[in-house]
This record gives sequence, structure tokens and C-alpha cells, in this order.
Amino acid sequence: MAEKKKKMDDGIVKNCKRDVFAVTQKAVVYDPVGKKFLIVKDSPIDGGDAIEVLGDWQFAGGHIDYADESVAEAIKREIVEELGDNFEFDLGGVFHTARADYGKNRRIMNSWLVTYVEGDISLSDEQLEYKWVTSEEIQNSDVYFEWLKDIVLSADQYIERSESHEKMLRTLAEFDNYKKRSSEQQKDFAKYASEKVIMEMLPVLDNFHAATGFVPEDQKDSPWLTGIMYIQQQMEKVFEDAGVRPIEVAVGDAFDAQKMEAIKAENPQGSDDASGEVENEQQEEQQKVSKVVQKGYMIADRVMRVARVELG
Repeated sequence: MAEKKKKMDDGIVKNCKRDVFAVTQKAVVYDPVGKKFLIVKDSPIDGGDAIEVLGDWQFAGGHIDYADESVAEAIKREIVEELGDNFEFDLGGVFHTARADYGKNRRIMNSWLVTYVEGDISLSDEQLEYKWVTSEEIQNSDVYFEWLKDIVLSADQYIERSESHEKMLRTLAEFDNYKKRSSEQQKDFAKYASEKVIMEMLPVLDNFHAATGFVPEDQKDSPWLTGIMYIQQQMEKVFEDAGVRPIEVAVGDAFDAQKMEAIKAENPQGSDDASGEVENEQQEEQQKVSKVVQKGYMIADRVMRVARVELG
């Protein structure tokens, strides 16, 4: 049993030596304002050939630690460690993955698009310097390695797709807002037009009320009065369907300046000077409605026309 277990363990170790690879993550930092990429130059390291393999200039980043909860947390940690706490950024997604074999070292490199927001850069001891360069400068220079140029080319394509998608979303949002504004404008126009017609028709309804309010007793059952009353009721129904309703005012109600206009009020003081006018206004507020001269109307919660009343 022990010998069998040893063979199994040896097989696992052998397979691990053949199949396991390291994962490296790079932060391709892009400044959308200046349209430039951030590259850094690594400090020399002892006992390794990473600089010779990758070149002097590369992107910030590193390996995933066992303590990292996710690959996203790992790249965030690397950015803060290498570029400083004051470096503010938005982490995008992985847009480029490449496999590289360096002798016995096998790697998978994930490249993240990182959008620069603001803040100063404070390099760690791992880097000597940094600089911002355009995609054209990288592609047209012999200083940079091909792997760096490939990543920047993929980043350009990824950014272009993202910007096109965002532009499409903005266009759709603007079109949706335009439709909403047009719909509101049409509603406002229809509302304004209907209110204008109603205001012009109110005097006609007033005339009907005046005509039917002073009918002699011997004429109240006449056919012509029945016809006039029917027309009056039709008009009132049209107003009701449009959301127009009369302001309820009755004799004895307290005066409400928001819904009523006093066209006549008794003045017990009989004063004509300025102080008398102020006192009359205060008295008017306290007086009661003695007669409704003309009906007032509201549409929804807004007063279309105040009721004209006499106070006593």
C-alpha cells in the first residue's frame, strides 16, 4: 500500500512539473485624455533573466500571490504597490492573454486595461522610471519589444470597441431622451391647446347659466328651455371629461383669495386712506361670501379661473 501511494505521489509531482505554469498580470494603464499608455522600466534583479527576456520597458504588474482572493484583487494590489496610493484608476477587464515559454519557465500573461483617473505616481523600488507614450510612438520605435507592441495593438482595438459601444449607448440614451421630450412637448401642446379652448368656451357656459338662472315660472317646462338645458349639460360634460371642475363656493363660505376674487365688499369703516385700505383687505379676508357672481373653475389641482364673488 505504501509503495502504491509513493508511485501515485511521484506521478502527481511529475505531472505538476510538466503541466503547472505561472500566471503574470500586467496593468496596461491608459490615459483617455492624453491618449497615452503608461510604461515603466524595471530595476535590475539578481539571479534572473526577466529583464533580458521582457525588455527594459514594460507595464506595471506581477504575479498572483496565494493570499490574493481573486485575480482582480491581485492586479489591484500590484498597481498600488508599484504606482502608489495616490494613483486613482478604474479597473477594466482582461483584453489580452498570451503564453510564453522561457526555457523551463512557462507563463501565462493576462493584460488588464486600467483607465487612469487622476493622482500622482510614486514608483516602488521595483522600477527605475516611468513615462507616458502614445500607441504610435510604441509601434514606430525599435526600443520596445514585439510583445509590448502586440499588447498595445490589442489595447487599441479593445479601447476602440469600448468607445464605440459607449458611443452607441449614449446615442440610444439621447434618442430615448429625445422621444421623452417630444412626448412631453406634445402633451404640453395638447394641454395648452385644450386649456385655451376651454378658457374661450367658459364665457359661453356662463351665458347658458345666466339664461337658465332667470327663467319665469311659467316657462320652466317649455320645450325650448329643455333643449337649452340639454346643451348646457353637454358642455358641462365636455369640461368634466377634460378634467375641468367648478370651484365649490356657496353663500356663507369664508373668502379664499387663492380661489376667489371679491368684486364688491362692504366697508364698515368707510375709510379711504392708505391705512384704511390695508384694514379693508384684512376685513375682506375675514368676510363671508354673500353672492356668487361668476363661477370659478379648476383643472386638476390648478385654478383656471377664480370665482367672482360679493362679500358681506
